[in-house]
Amino acid sequence: MKFLTGKRKSTVSINFFEQHLAQSLDELQKATESKDLHTHEDYLLEWCSSSATILHSFCAIDSLVNFLAYEYFENKNSDWYIEPENREFIAEKQLKDWLKTPFEKRGDLFGRNSNLRQFQKIFGIK
Repeated sequence: MKFLTGKRKSTVSINFFEQHLAQSLDELQKATESKDLHTHEDYLLEWCSSSATILHSFCAIDSLVNFLAYEYFENKNSDWYIEPENREFIAEKQLKDWLKTPFEKRGDLFGRNSNLRQFQKIFGIK
C-alpha cells in the first residue's frame, strides 16, 4: 500500500481483500508504467509485476469469498447472517467441506447456486 507522503505515519488496519486488491493495483500500475523496455531486466520486472497483478487479484477474490462466507454463515452478530434453516441444501453441503472445496465452487455459493430469497435478505430488498 502506498502512502501519499511516501512514509508510514500510522498503522492502517485493513482486511485481506483490501490488502490484495491494493497490491494488485500497485503492481498493475508498475506494469503499465514500464514503457521503455530496453534490457532483459526491464522485461523481467514487467513480467514480475504482471504476474503479481494476476496473483493478487485472484487472492483478493478468494479473500472476499471467504469473508462473505464468514459473515453469512458463521458470524451470528452480522447483519448478513443467514440462519441454518433458511439456507439451501447445497449451501450447507459446501459449508461442511469449505476448506476442501475448490475456489471456483466456493464462488458459486454466492453466484449461480444462490436463491433469490438469500440475495433479497443480504441486500435488504423486500
